[in-house]
Amino acid sequence: MRIVQPRSGGRGWEVLRPGSTFPGALADAEETALARAREILARAGGGRIVVKSATGSVVAMESVDRFGVSTPLRDAVDEEDDA
Repeated sequence: MRIVQPRSGGRGWEVLRPGSTFPGALADAEETALARAREILARAGGGRIVVKSATGSVVAMESVDRFGVSTPLRDAVDEEDDA
């Protein structure tokens, strides 16, 4: 899993591994950070991306397969909102 979120201070986006405080990738735009997260996960055999807002709430989730093809997980975001 990778977390894509705005950097503190509002300067770009970061890709984090859960539990890590040091970003694995930095980007100026959200879409660039998402593309990098997809690439990282594809190399690792697939996984899930969680996109967070500046407040830390989950705004989107997607699954990435080993080929880098992503599938939105809309139901998972709805479940986060219910919690």
